[in-house]
Amino acid sequence: MIELPLTLRLAPAMLRSATAWFLPATDPADWLALLARDFPEADPAIYILPTSRGDRRPAGIFVVPPPVAAGKMPPHPAPPWLPFGRLHNLYIPTDAQLWPPVTEHELSSRLPFEINLLHPALGLIGFTPQDRITIAQLLAPPPRQNSNWTLARPGNPPPARL
Repeated sequence: MIELPLTLRLAPAMLRSATAWFLPATDPADWLALLARDFPEADPAIYILPTSRGDRRPAGIFVVPPPVAAGKMPPHPAPPWLPFGRLHNLYIPTDAQLWPPVTEHELSSRLPFEINLLHPALGLIGFTPQDRITIAQLLAPPPRQNSNWTLARPGNPPPARL
């Protein structure tokens, strides 16, 4: 079997409707402010994207809003959000096309995770349902850790006087 790496090519126009958005911001306070502004009624699925395979610091968040109820308008957030559309279980930018072209069957049989994101700069990133976080989890304080603070050791003695 011959395997070719998939890449993204910029299309001259939007090829699919936006069903998810990427926010290229690293500060959780910015995430919360923009989530409150652009997804006020939704309880979206939020996934934190790492900067790279070796650098686990966040490069931003990927937001998938819940399905829209009948009669309601889907969210259309303004920049800095970047729109992504869905091809089977792969999200790619709305103005990008996969190269070389693949069928949905080929795509579904090759992608390892339930949610896959092909970002132009970050590459292919996969998520499981356990990777999903909510707005409530972003607001929650970190878990309390029981630590024993009575194990202090004396420091070095002061240097002798000259």
